[in-house]
Amino acid sequence: MAIICINTITIYGESQELKKLYHKLEPETGYIDFEKVLDMTYKDKIGDGVVEFAGTTWFMPNIKLYKDSMTLIGQSACYPPLAFLEKLIPKYPSLKIELEFEKPGDDSRGKIEISNKGTHVIFDGGYLEYLAKFNYPGFLVVIKHEISTEIHYQNIVTVEEIKNMQQIKDLIKSEDDWEKLFLEITEISSKGFFGFQFSEGSEFFDRFFVDPDNETFKERMIENPNLILTKLG
Repeated sequence: MAIICINTITIYGESQELKKLYHKLEPETGYIDFEKVLDMTYKDKIGDGVVEFAGTTWFMPNIKLYKDSMTLIGQSACYPPLAFLEKLIPKYPSLKIELEFEKPGDDSRGKIEISNKGTHVIFDGGYLEYLAKFNYPGFLVVIKHEISTEIHYQNIVTVEEIKNMQQIKDLIKSEDDWEKLFLEITEISSKGFFGFQFSEGSEFFDRFFVDPDNETFKERMIENPNLILTKLG
């Protein structure tokens, strides 16, 4: 299966420059002819030569022109067409280009701005990091369901294990968000949410999700008769 990159490109600029670029792009059917659009040629027509020239070996977008912007949405091979977009700026200096891309093969995403002031990488990282930065409420929803799945299969049990999950440990913004997350998980999880105490009124030394009818859980409670178990959700 070919490795693809999914691109969402929005181009802003002066109306005449947008129209001129659109008419360069619009006659293309399927793959963009980088040389034709840029009025430039490159020596190595395959492999690394094309990637160096355009950022990718091919790009097949759906192109739409609006009153003060243009969008190019589509797939490219392996990488976004960053070098191609950068080469547009000297020819159309009023343009400001916003590139967002995702590579499903390695679960990475990026957000880049290109203009006559240069190329500015706003984000380059994983999917969860991207959500946490640009759509934090959506990130919390995704995390809630991912953790619930892990709990369902008992891959994780304790709150401490959840907080140590490498993917999310540094992305949750506050302790309040953690607590809200745990309570919401109890609403969609088939497991109960419990806390262990050594004595009445003491702090919980651990909190966990478990089925109280689970035989292993019952055995552990029998082995530790002095522990106080409190259902939290």
